[in-house]
Amino acid sequence: MVNPENGDIIKQIPAGPLAHNSIASLDGQFVFLGTKTAFHIFRAADGSLVRTVEEVGEKGVFPFTVDSHNRLAYICLGGHIGFDVVGIASGKALHRVLAGPEPIAHRTHGVALTPDESELWISDQQGQKLFYFDATVQPPTQKGFVELSRAGHGWICFSMDGRFGWCHTPDVFDARSHKQVATLKDETGRVVCGSKFIEVHLRDGKVVAMGNQFGLGRAAGQGVPR
Repeated sequence: MVNPENGDIIKQIPAGPLAHNSIASLDGQFVFLGTKTAFHIFRAADGSLVRTVEEVGEKGVFPFTVDSHNRLAYICLGGHIGFDVVGIASGKALHRVLAGPEPIAHRTHGVALTPDESELWISDQQGQKLFYFDATVQPPTQKGFVELSRAGHGWICFSMDGRFGWCHTPDVFDARSHKQVATLKDETGRVVCGSKFIEVHLRDGKVVAMGNQFGLGRAAGQGVPR
């Protein structure tokens, strides 16, 4: 825990090896953290450990995302294209879901819920695809995939209004039609890309709403621009 005003360390919280990626829930209740093959849930107010879910992520906990009601976490797999579904209240791994008609032995390095939580998208960085699933059912069921223009680091997020999806490529997708609708370019016309995007809304010089690089669900309305 760090003081945001000056960077001073307030408290060190032991977790586990290879700590990688952390998310604060949009309602401010929890902080989620992945370590080697474990998923940790901390209380944001004091840093106390609520529970740990063991043996998730296959080879390691890579990117993950959570829904807006703090009910479910979706954790990328380290050895195949797919994800584990974890019940946050129960502390149990509920499902393991693989993409494709046959298992794809690539690392999954990107997962995101559409803001309305109707779909879950995951990244096959090596195979240059994004797979999307129906997240209104459990376990989520695959609906299709989109092709990417290049390989890369992986990662996925959506605009806060739910219209657009981005990943590690210059490709911009319409989240409802799953069609590519734009290519990111700089002021000279060269294509640009990066593995993490963040959306910030300003009003009168102050931040009033902010997106998230982890593709958090927003169906409960937290953090949605007004």
